[in-house]
Amino acid sequence: MSQTRADWLDDFAAIVKTGSIIDLARPLAWDTPSHVMHTPFMGRLASQHGDAARPGDVSVASDVFTMGTHVGTHIDGLGHIGHCGLIHGGVDPHTISTRRDGFTQFGAETIRPFVCRGVLLDVAGYLGVEHLPADREITLSDIQGTAHSQGISIKAGDCVCIRTGWTKTWHDIPTYIGGRGGAPGPGRESAVWLGEQKIFATGADTLAWDKMPSNGMPAHVEFLVKRGIYIIEVLDLEELAERAIYEFIFAAAPLKIVGATGAPLRPFAII
Repeated sequence: MSQTRADWLDDFAAIVKTGSIIDLARPLAWDTPSHVMHTPFMGRLASQHGDAARPGDVSVASDVFTMGTHVGTHIDGLGHIGHCGLIHGGVDPHTISTRRDGFTQFGAETIRPFVCRGVLLDVAGYLGVEHLPADREITLSDIQGTAHSQGISIKAGDCVCIRTGWTKTWHDIPTYIGGRGGAPGPGRESAVWLGEQKIFATGADTLAWDKMPSNGMPAHVEFLVKRGIYIIEVLDLEELAERAIYEFIFAAAPLKIVGATGAPLRPFAII
């Protein structure tokens, strides 16, 4: 459900006041929280200045890193989640994927760079808490109440960003990943309603978007499998919330990893 160029230019002219940028990505480092299903970020210098002599007194340093595609701030592709043996479009994933080559359809390389209207729903701020409690489901009433209190409407083609405040637990990795009683997030009813608004994507400041633990990841199924709506996880929404910026231009480009189920993302808000 990508917007036409005219659509986002109209949004840009109506929304942007200063032209400044707010970074919405979390840093990648050795201590970046990751789920046990996904290979954590590991990086080091592969070469240091002075390791090899080069003409003209020039020295070079370089790096190497490994990580899963669902680590740090990232976007979930449409091949990431299946339900009852099928993925988006009613496709049997075994017919379009191999362990070596990944997906021949729905790979991360098919997620084009996108620019659209962004909306922040600061649910933690609306409820008057630093962060929502672990295992707290964000209800449809919470979603609609937050939007109403902020004077914000949700439109087709939007990227809706949900702030739970869970970033406050970032340096307590077991807590952030939901290992100590779960993590907050919306449930199926909220996901269905957001899907009905025909949004382009949705993101959150948590690791899984869904409330954790959940029975069957209902929001992921609703968005990725049933509706083809992208999910962005591990967003940094703190500056937007602190400055009470609820409407902005959301821009991002996933890494073009062929056949991948997701990709690291560097999103930003233009205000």
